Amino acid sequence: MLKEELEQLVTCLPKGSSLIRRRIDEMIADLDARRVAANAVAEGEIVPDFILPSVGGDRFSLEAQTRRGPVVLIFYRGTWCPYCIEQLTDLGRLLPAFVQSGATVAAIAPAAAVPAAEHLLGFPLLTDHGNRVARLYGLTWRIPADVAALYRRRGIDLPALNGTRDWQLPLAASYVVDRGQVARFAVVDVDYRARVSLDTLLAVVRRLGDVA
Repeated sequence: MLKEELEQLVTCLPKGSSLIRRRIDEMIADLDARRVAANAVAEGEIVPDFILPSVGGDRFSLEAQTRRGPVVLIFYRGTWCPYCIEQLTDLGRLLPAFVQSGATVAAIAPAAAVPAAEHLLGFPLLTDHGNRVARLYGLTWRIPADVAALYRRRGIDLPALNGTRDWQLPLAASYVVDRGQVARFAVVDVDYRARVSLDTLLAVVRRLGDVA
């Protein structure tokens, strides 16, 4: 379901966006050629611990949550990104299945979302100011100046949104972390329009429950 919805988003870009789409395709191809995703924490590795605030005011400790069971971590660009919103919304729909399987779900972005969004989705939206945690996970990259100008013309000013001076973002990434803080599943994609199947994430969580 998520794959089809994301594909529909691509086809529904407004008129005059072909130049933007072409330039973004080039940017993604460059990230792929430079193997930027190869720097990220990979499956089988111990993931960096962290404590981050949620938009609802709570503090989320990865170490504390993994003591309870598997943790699903989603790194996303921000609530200004329609692809991210689609992914988070679908994750909210499937949240009961993840919880029933003993997993905790959390999503991480450099800018704070509105508390109402966290309430509606049902899982923590964590604020990673300055991409500190994303950097620990090897996920950060810098948007080229010409693409930044295109974003600004669309009303997306990342330094203003993220409260920083730079145009850095995390790669779209999905992790399932076990009780030992080992990544039992990791998908990192330089193409932010591609997102992992939530059924795949749920299958990993259920498999970890069977092992336990």
